[in-house]
Amino acid sequence: MKIGGYEFRKDRLYTKSHLWVKIDSNKARIGLDSFLAKKLSDITNAELAYIDEEIEEGDIIATIYFDDDSLEIYSPLSGVIINLNENVEYDPDLLLKDNYDEGWLVELALSNKKEVKKLLSGEEAEEWFKAEIENERS
Repeated sequence: MKIGGYEFRKDRLYTKSHLWVKIDSNKARIGLDSFLAKKLSDITNAELAYIDEEIEEGDIIATIYFDDDSLEIYSPLSGVIINLNENVEYDPDLLLKDNYDEGWLVELALSNKKEVKKLLSGEEAEEWFKAEIENERS
């Protein structure tokens, strides 16, 4: 679905730092939401954390380089990295072109499922997303 020209997926959970999270059993796939993806232009490089790395909530899982600047991406959840999307390292434009499908960043095996409750979901996430867009426009 589109909200104010931005793609919003109802099957995802969201963080206020503009990441999406898709939970599948005890795994979490993490990527950039469309709001953040549109803010980043001219992405030149993406560096991801390492497979089998143990991550705590708030640890860096990726660094995105763009327009002579960089943005560190912090994990919203704790766990062990079980999968990296190496495609975004070879083609960082995937983070802009297909951020919800082919442009995901990492996948974690969750170590603390209680942290998932901190993420925005459903109507709460949708209302927050709309407010973010409105704030950007004012």
